Amino acid sequence: MFTQTAVRQSLQNITANPGCHGRLAQYLRQIKSYHSARQLFISPAPMLAQLRINALNDGKDVIMPGPGLKDGFYLLKPFTVPFTKLSFAVSNKGLPKFGRRLAAGDLAALALDLLITDAWAVDEQGTRLGDGQGFFDLSYAIMTEHKALKDSCLKYAVLDNPERLLSETELPTNDWDVRMDGVILPAGIMALPKAAKRNHPIYWDKLPRKRIKKLKPLWEIWRSLN
Repeated sequence: MFTQTAVRQSLQNITANPGCHGRLAQYLRQIKSYHSARQLFISPAPMLAQLRINALNDGKDVIMPGPGLKDGFYLLKPFTVPFTKLSFAVSNKGLPKFGRRLAAGDLAALALDLLITDAWAVDEQGTRLGDGQGFFDLSYAIMTEHKALKDSCLKYAVLDNPERLLSETELPTNDWDVRMDGVILPAGIMALPKAAKRNHPIYWDKLPRKRIKKLKPLWEIWRSLN
């Protein structure tokens, strides 16, 4: 059985394609549910910067995790950031200045319509391979814990190189991995097989206590349970 680490090593020579990032951002606007969406979670990856900017310009609330999830999540409200500051506002450095940090009660009041993230790879069954730090899957579990996701919430991965879409071999998975509903590729949007709805709890037994204490949203939940 090949491991996730082995797959990442096999993909490390695939080149990035920053020239298509603007096109990828435009494709997000072609997803049917995007038009009615009010709140989007978008990962902080630099390649998704234009997606975050477009969402704000389109009147959407953008929820982003802060660096390393240490301070939790931030909300960027549309039309509150000067146009010339948008690129900075949607970056890790600008987020604390232009965004509002969300406390546990704020998370519980969310109703997320779409989640957008980057990925090392996605297979055609919707299995996503991240960078190994687990921040997206952990963010999803935290949002699930706070009931911040709509039942109709969809998850899309953005790939700037079609070689990162694996068509033949299903990726190895962990219990906490979140399956994607679709991918956004340089050639367009691809829907993936609808996965059965799964509960995504926080796997506390897999998280070292030291890490729990370092991540504010995790620590807040852990304290409320203990």
